[in-house]
Amino acid sequence: MDDRQRAQAEGEAKLLFHKIDKDQDGSLTFQEVFDYNKGKHPNDVHAALQGFVDADTDRSDSLTEEEFVQHYLKSQA
Repeated sequence: MDDRQRAQAEGEAKLLFHKIDKDQDGSLTFQEVFDYNKGKHPNDVHAALQGFVDADTDRSDSLTEEEFVQHYLKSQA
């Protein structure tokens, strides 16, 4: 991924983060991620849970924007 593609992917990730963050508190709960994912992939609860666990690098049971963006970039590589 070149610098332009990375910048574009970061922008996409940030927009998606704010779309998923329904209560706009600046972090994502598993419920918010699950609710978003079930609209896209209703039968894949496992993927939502695994993605959340993988992205939650500090094990706080919530995702910061930075954690979300980093996980998104890894998934695009």
